[in-house]
Amino acid sequence: MNSSDNAGRPSENETSEGKSIPGYIDFPIDALPPLLREMVQETAASIGCDPALAALPALTLAGACIGAAVRILPKRGWAQPPSLFCCVVSDTGTGKSPAAKPFSDLAFAIDSQMRKEHKQDLAKWLAEKKKAENENTSTNNGKASDKSKQVSSQCPKRRFFAVSDFTIERLAELEPVIDFPIRMLV
Repeated sequence: MNSSDNAGRPSENETSEGKSIPGYIDFPIDALPPLLREMVQETAASIGCDPALAALPALTLAGACIGAAVRILPKRGWAQPPSLFCCVVSDTGTGKSPAAKPFSDLAFAIDSQMRKEHKQDLAKWLAEKKKAENENTSTNNGKASDKSKQVSSQCPKRRFFAVSDFTIERLAELEPVIDFPIRMLV
């Protein structure tokens, strides 16, 4: 292609307004913690993709795992948890989905464990509630007693770590039955 074919079009490193766009800089893999660095390098090597395609989902997962347990203090009165919003943008066929899969699988495994814990908590709560109701009926001729007040009136809410349908409609359906925040949207 000669220069006359490109007339009026910006070059690859220039916007349509003529502003310069910096070139691509490799993701600083060495800045990752050792375990995360190893996972990212192995994932990228097994797929044959740019390590950044695995590093961003890995960092997002790490931030979700930390949650609000750790905060940085950029200035007095401002505490910031590691809330990461990452979006991997790359051409088709570069390995975006395969690079993210090990990390999204891990997020959904954590979510599955949370689901099991909720199921157990709910069963325990229902059993305690039923037992208290039965004791009230037999001892107080149907009147409420202190035992029924000891059982929490709040049904345990389901905690989510990861969801794949994060439309406003779906999150609105979940709101009454879950304990926010959701840690990771995949």
